[in-house]
Amino acid sequence: DRLTVVDRLSLDSEQPKAKELVSFLQQFNDPRMSFLLVDDPLSESISWADYEPRDAVTGFRKSHWQWRSNILRGIKKKDKFQCEDFVKLQRSAGNLRKRVKIIQPEGLNVYDLLAFDRLVMTPRAVQAVTYRLMHPPPRFF
Repeated sequence: DRLTVVDRLSLDSEQPKAKELVSFLQQFNDPRMSFLLVDDPLSESISWADYEPRDAVTGFRKSHWQWRSNILRGIKKKDKFQCEDFVKLQRSAGNLRKRVKIIQPEGLNVYDLLAFDRLVMTPRAVQAVTYRLMHPPPRFF
């Protein structure tokens, strides 16, 4: 009831518009509902199958999310988001701060799950979260 999986989170217009995002959210039939939208815009460029449990330079063990965040930090700022739909979604939700939050799977936390009324995810975000939960981080002792 609180989780909805949609095929795609995207806006049809060229420019980001809050009105278009509000019209998408109105299909849930509650004007006072708050939404947490989760999408994985980098799933095409970063594959979970490429995960290496040890750092090539230092030899230290690392978790899946450490590996992914190190790759994301290495991407230049101008190339950070290759997915234009995700950028448009974030910009269109700028005026709807208390009602809508758009995050990547790395940013998903318990506080947001409890604070927002409905969680809307894409299949690729579900895959990323499932992968994280199925593969616990390595022990560092």
